[in-house]
Amino acid sequence: MQKGIVRIAYAGTYANAKAKEATEKMLAQKGVKFEEWPGGAEALLKVLGRGIKRSRGAGGLFKDLPHDKFGEHLAPPSNLV
Repeated sequence: MQKGIVRIAYAGTYANAKAKEATEKMLAQKGVKFEEWPGGAEALLKVLGRGIKRSRGAGGLFKDLPHDKFGEHLAPPSNLV
């Protein structure tokens, strides 16, 4: 665990209960909070979307990246390998 991490938020259901329990125990020992993101995956996506939109403006990291690249990288995965 990296020094300085104090909170990890996850979105959606954590289906592997045994791994979740072990993860929570390990994080608690390190003093790290493990919390579900309020509002779930859609709320997290909204926050990420706002950040990307801001980064496409003047001076932003993505200001020169063509619009079609966003569709290319955000399209549903055809192969997860």
